[in-house]
Amino acid sequence: MENKKISYLSNAVEFLEDEINNQDVEAFYRACITQLSKNERLEKPQLRNFYSGKEKSEKTYGNYMDKLIHLLEKFQEEIQSRNAELTLAKRPIIKTHVGGGSGNPTYYYIDFEDWETPPSFNQNAGLQKTETISHDIIYRTKTLKRTPWYLKLTAKLFARTKHRQFFLFFVLIFFIVAPVALGFLIQMLPLTYWTLLVLSYFVLFYPAWNIIKLATQKIALIEHIFQPVGAVCISKVKNVKDSDSFLDIEREILSVVVDATCPICFHKYNLKDSVQLESQSLFNRRIIGKCLNNPKEHRFTFDKDLMTGNPLNT
Repeated sequence: MENKKISYLSNAVEFLEDEINNQDVEAFYRACITQLSKNERLEKPQLRNFYSGKEKSEKTYGNYMDKLIHLLEKFQEEIQSRNAELTLAKRPIIKTHVGGGSGNPTYYYIDFEDWETPPSFNQNAGLQKTETISHDIIYRTKTLKRTPWYLKLTAKLFARTKHRQFFLFFVLIFFIVAPVALGFLIQMLPLTYWTLLVLSYFVLFYPAWNIIKLATQKIALIEHIFQPVGAVCISKVKNVKDSDSFLDIEREILSVVVDATCPICFHKYNLKDSVQLESQSLFNRRIIGKCLNNPKEHRFTFDKDLMTGNPLNT
């Protein structure tokens, strides 16, 4: 259990690399996790001993720990999916115990809590070579090293429903008006300028199309030569203010690489992480999981909210 606890939290820090965005703070988190795994508690005044960068105040170190606790809670589903193979019965969390005066320092400790939605790998004890093979799969996520520029620019516009609607309206205008405008301008502009405008339109076409899919389907494949296979952008629910109003949902954009282990190929060949996300076909753009070893027969659905999949009938 101790090794699994360390692995879970270490994998969490790896997943949160882009959110942390600071190598010194990342190293600080790893050192604190190691210390917490060896001792029952880590007192706040001790935090400075685990930071290797430029010296900060005690309050700053405390803020770093508060941020880690917040990120572990915010991305618990993605972190849980990334740690699926650890088969933990409960989720390790870092908690804060406030000193309470009389010279007692605030300290941090690792506790465990039940999963909000018990993952299926807990019930099946993970992927094991047994005579009975579970064909359901658990997807894992890891952060994308380089989020596409257009997603960085439009991330804030996806926060609220009204903002998404206005933004989608302007993107649709771009799709409709731009080709018509280019048709009129061909007679009015020099060929060189007109050609540059046409090239600009085609450069923006794919980003605009992905934004439309993200707004309407809540998920889009990031199919780019410089991006890994299985990279997707997900419009994730951040906050539901009114459960009766679908227009009152706050969302955030999450760019991740998704993979899974094909239970059939794991049982037969011990192949891991062979399932990656792709379009179902050229004409059916549904995003599914395909096994690299047998992409024709070993296909699975992809549920972006549960991070699970079931076999597809081909």
